[in-house]
Amino acid sequence: MRILLLPNAFKGSLSAVRAGQVLTRALANRHTLRCIPLSDGGDGFIDCFLQIDPHARLVKVRACNAFLQP
Repeated sequence: MRILLLPNAFKGSLSAVRAGQVLTRALANRHTLRCIPLSDGGDGFIDCFLQIDPHARLVKVRACNAFLQP
């Protein structure tokens, strides 16, 4: 069977990437799998995005809020 895994993070225990690795290891011996970690935009969003797009890179910048505070 072909299965598409789209795991989200389990807050406080597993990241979406790690959840995908665990599920893949558990199912890979019997099925054909494709795993794409997802995020709802909260914790772990950047990790998921970097995992999905091989050309993505992390760029750190300093930002200010509406009151021009760092």
